[in-house]
Amino acid sequence: MSLRFPIWAVLLLLIIAVGATYYLTENRIRAEYEEIVRSYGEQMEGYIESEAENMRAQKTLYVKCPGVGMDAAYPEGEMIFSVTAVDVGGLADRAGVDIGDLVIAVNGAEPTPEIMKALKEGDTLTIKMVGEDGADTGETFDAVLGGSGE
Repeated sequence: MSLRFPIWAVLLLLIIAVGATYYLTENRIRAEYEEIVRSYGEQMEGYIESEAENMRAQKTLYVKCPGVGMDAAYPEGEMIFSVTAVDVGGLADRAGVDIGDLVIAVNGAEPTPEIMKALKEGDTLTIKMVGEDGADTGETFDAVLGGSGE
């Protein structure tokens, strides 16, 4: 004697099994995802608070140099500007200026925020290069804005 089940009953059991497996797997993955997001959020929150505190303590000021396609930052009271952004294809980019470079002179004079904002094609920046680790390499070069670099 063999047991015979209607095909619809077998298909219904198969659908229920697949659905239950999907439900259990989805809930497990969702729980793991939410834990990762929560953990990462806590880490980032601490990092963001730390960076904000550093910025408040250092009183870093920022200046946009729209005429040449770059931005720079400088610690309050110092006139050494660290390049924070360079527009691809802009005058600064074509002159070989990179993010992290230190501008120590403009046309031979000490840079000021006003001078940096008014930079234009043909101005010469004296750049102090820093290594990938942020250490002073002791090397400087002149970058003529709008020039071909080096």
